[in-house]
Amino acid sequence: MKKIRIRVTTPFFLLMSLSLLTISQLGRFFENREVAVGFGVAAMGFAWGAIVWLENKNLLSFPTLFASFFIAYVGGPTLEALLVDYREFQGIIGLVIQNPEFPLEEITLLGSTGLLAFAFGLWMRYALINGLVRKNKNSSINPPVLNRFVGIHSIFYWVGILVFLSGWVLMLLDTARVGGLQTLLTPRIERLYSLATTRGSLPAAPLVFAGLALAVTGWALGKQRPIRGLLLGFLIFAWVAYLFIQGDRRFVLYTLLVTAGILHTFRGVTFRLSWTSFIVLFALYVFVSFFGATRWLVPPLLQGTVSLGEALRWVSENISWSWFTPSSSEFMGPYTTLVVSLTDPTWWSAAQAPLGGFSYLFSIPNLLPRSLYPGEKWQTLGFQFSDYVYANYLAPYFAAPVGFGLSPLAEAVLNFGRGFWAPLPLFFVLGWVSGYLEFLARKKPVPWGIFYALLLPQAFNLNRIDLAWSFQEAVYYLMAGLAILAIILLLLRSRKGRKPYNVRS
Repeated sequence: MKKIRIRVTTPFFLLMSLSLLTISQLGRFFENREVAVGFGVAAMGFAWGAIVWLENKNLLSFPTLFASFFIAYVGGPTLEALLVDYREFQGIIGLVIQNPEFPLEEITLLGSTGLLAFAFGLWMRYALINGLVRKNKNSSINPPVLNRFVGIHSIFYWVGILVFLSGWVLMLLDTARVGGLQTLLTPRIERLYSLATTRGSLPAAPLVFAGLALAVTGWALGKQRPIRGLLLGFLIFAWVAYLFIQGDRRFVLYTLLVTAGILHTFRGVTFRLSWTSFIVLFALYVFVSFFGATRWLVPPLLQGTVSLGEALRWVSENISWSWFTPSSSEFMGPYTTLVVSLTDPTWWSAAQAPLGGFSYLFSIPNLLPRSLYPGEKWQTLGFQFSDYVYANYLAPYFAAPVGFGLSPLAEAVLNFGRGFWAPLPLFFVLGWVSGYLEFLARKKPVPWGIFYALLLPQAFNLNRIDLAWSFQEAVYYLMAGLAILAIILLLLRSRKGRKPYNVRS
């Protein structure tokens, strides 16, 4: 008997996703919650498969990272709420979400249509670049292209190291402005709130990560000299240790993404979808979840108010499987904003929704820092949500508002109303633009490969905060990278007897 073979292509994944979404909506029509939610999550999974397929299973590409984080932030909590009694959610989430029913069917509809719109935008962008079937399957840069930059690797490396250290010093100075360096050991929520409400913050993070990108680029382009590699490795290790002391998982992830993005662009390092990569990512998730549940112990351990034995005893007595569930992780903060936006009419009124796209358009004026902004700056939806929740639910329990971030789906419905159409415009544009990023990085690795690496953290941020803040951070990082490249160009032109290297060539 002749075997029937199914050709796996991008249209196959997209058609499967649309079919599963149709079944999900039929289940919703017939009030079958398990069918509606289960098939809706499966539709998101096949949309993710289309994106991964378009990216040749490369898990380090911007589209794949965005889609993977989207699945984690939307699909993970949704599945848990379907399989577990979500009324038993503990902590802050249990205080905020008091609606007797999660709108899981509506969430899966929004999630599926949003990720499908992203996949279609990505597919159409690639269709214009390479045709409907991608002709160039190799995402790495050709050696002759890289060879043009080998002669300037030292200046990239040393300027990058200098800028990285300068940014780190500015970060320490920024921390000192809100109570001195001992602020590093204060409770994380209070420290972050103090930094967020202080005017005139220093441009520390853009310099740190732009410097890191340049330093790794210089090392990758050169002969990987052991001394330089050890110095760079030591600085990255010290930086990550500094972040762990503060319990800052976000900047640790930024460090990994920027470094991996540079190595992928300039050395062809890849991290493709496989069983090995799945095991590595699962182990990383377990570690990050464990650290998130225990990071409050780091300051008292360093201060000496808690001994190592006491800390280990607390962990052994309190460790629970719930530490590793989506409802106890980073994913649940933005998810909470989505649930409340779909169930709390008072919050809807407080946000003056629907905004008709205003929060997206505000990304442009939001580029101005508060110290330079004329008049009073509009408060973005994420901050409005934190203030609303604090005033209505959390004031008796916390000294300051708690940050929840903002789900991109919540921002979509607050702008365009509760309907499947809400996420379509933004997600299609994101897919279209992200499909162009790696193409530019391959074509002109300097500067676009460096810019590409600096933008990778936004694949994470776009799933957890307002578009305005993600856009602001992206622009600031790119401006820092562009300024450093301009300085390098000036240094190259100052070399006597040498023809200046044109970075734009």
